[in-house]
Amino acid sequence: MKLLENEGEFNMFHKKISYFLVLTFCFLLFLPSCSNNVDTPEQSIQRVLTTIFTCPDNEEKEYGKILNKNKYSLEQENSQTEIAEAEKRMQEHLCQKYSKDDFTEAYYNSLFKHLYTSLAFPTMCILNEAEISPISVTVEKDATTNIYLYTAKLNVTKGDSNPIEITQTGRVQTDGDGHIAFIDLDDSTLFNALS
Repeated sequence: MKLLENEGEFNMFHKKISYFLVLTFCFLLFLPSCSNNVDTPEQSIQRVLTTIFTCPDNEEKEYGKILNKNKYSLEQENSQTEIAEAEKRMQEHLCQKYSKDDFTEAYYNSLFKHLYTSLAFPTMCILNEAEISPISVTVEKDATTNIYLYTAKLNVTKGDSNPIEITQTGRVQTDGDGHIAFIDLDDSTLFNALS
């Protein structure tokens, strides 16, 4: 009879240990997801550039349709209204697409201006019915400044033509906290591929 009591106690002890080990394993498994993982400036810049160079998305295509529809009647009030509404939707879309934490406040608030006015490449992309998809984006910090140099290998497809691979290079300026203050997208390689 004494043996059964010890065996029962042993089984109860074994169950408690098993539950404890399972709970500990689950805690350790989910612990990394609770930690505050903050991207390095290089990771943040790489993520933002990969998003920028994935162009156009559906909202950008809709914006392009409105620009193309109204490009010959820009002086008419209804065209100006339609374009202004499309620009507002694009600004809202950019706020959903990009994290405010990656940018300085001033640059984040002017993303539309930097990406979609004049002949910035996303506008050229949607007007010329081209598509861009990144193959790779690498980022390296300049040793003495808050400037990061990037190299983006991209596939560019215009209409039904086969994709061509290009390499776009540029600079990204950050503030002292690693927030993006300016992205240089002026390398003529991409512009030439979209023209």
